[in-house]
Amino acid sequence: MDAGDWETPISWWEEEADIYFNMSGGDDAMLVDENLKLLFDVAYFDQDITPDERADARDALREYLSEEYGVDFDAAFDWEAYREWYASV
Repeated sequence: MDAGDWETPISWWEEEADIYFNMSGGDDAMLVDENLKLLFDVAYFDQDITPDERADARDALREYLSEEYGVDFDAAFDWEAYREWYASV
């Protein structure tokens, strides 16, 4: 699936969608997985949660990726792109 061929959550900006797409590696199943998108959104883009809630969401995201897709989050996630996005908001 190409970067423009999947449905992003309405609240995501283009940069956020790009970060998610890169993390997914373009995997079709990951691009349409609404649970994964929700976990990712809460863990990395939700500005209205506490640090403890964010940590719990990130742990849940890592576990979900590992169990459902066999993906190591830290290996798949583009931390540099995320830091650039974070500095811009």
